[in-house]
Amino acid sequence: GRNIYRRLPVLVFYIFYKNIIETLVQYWFTTSAAWSGETPFVQLVINWYNMFYTAIPIIAFAFNDSDLPAEVAEASPAAYQIGLAARWYSHRRFWLWQLEALYFSLVVLY
Repeated sequence: GRNIYRRLPVLVFYIFYKNIIETLVQYWFTTSAAWSGETPFVQLVINWYNMFYTAIPIIAFAFNDSDLPAEVAEASPAAYQIGLAARWYSHRRFWLWQLEALYFSLVVLY
């Protein structure tokens, strides 16, 4: 219940973040390669990146993330108000993650 309010926005932000980095790196490379159709990665590397390397951090986050013990959260209904007020998800936070992905796509390529 309560932890989903915190974990789900991070999952959504992270999925967009990692895919934007991967896509923009290929886009920046294509523009610098004069639109030749060459790709900076072998397809197998892209598949491994999506399946394993980027899955490990979010799985570790899901298993280890908890700001309150379960007993405290169950005894305090007010602890759920933060999730209902959308404190962890906002459009501003979403776009900040995407701007960071744009920046890191340039860092990865150059």
